[in-house]
Amino acid sequence: MKGPLLKSKRISIGPASVEKDSESLAKYFNQVKHYLGAETVDSMTLEKEKEFIQKANDDKSKYFFVIRLLETDTVIGSISIMDIKKYDGFAETGTMIGESFTNQGYGTEAKHLLLDFAFNVLDLRKLYSKVYAYNERSRTYSLKCGYRQIATLPDKKFYNEKYWDEWILEITKEDWIPAYKNYKKKYLE
Repeated sequence: MKGPLLKSKRISIGPASVEKDSESLAKYFNQVKHYLGAETVDSMTLEKEKEFIQKANDDKSKYFFVIRLLETDTVIGSISIMDIKKYDGFAETGTMIGESFTNQGYGTEAKHLLLDFAFNVLDLRKLYSKVYAYNERSRTYSLKCGYRQIATLPDKKFYNEKYWDEWILEITKEDWIPAYKNYKKKYLE
């Protein structure tokens, strides 16, 4: 386990525990794997999830956090910073939220906590995220956090009998600060 525990009014993000978090994360992965572009992957088993968390925790170029509701300590998903290139100052982010916890603002809260850590602790200058066009909800919440769409890769993913574009989004600290000020008023003060 690595990384800090970060909190807002409703949630926390912190290091994933192999024993404590694997079951919930495996369940959520199986619910939303098509959004992640992994619909052709076999179902996530408990053992595979334990292995995944252990590898993520050992990977020096990644921070893999679970998202928890503070009130109940319920795991609702995961969020990560991946492929960290410290010298160049950039990385990629990704989020997974269980279906019953979407559309409640938890992803936005978690992303702001992660961005604060990435920009103010890790001192990264730019973050990227990739979203398939059939996952408009992910794109919308990223834009709400201050990301901007910088590229479209046409017909990148075949899903549900159709080819879909992949959107590349990026955010810099300067892009993020205005969105963070609005978030801070709502969830931190």
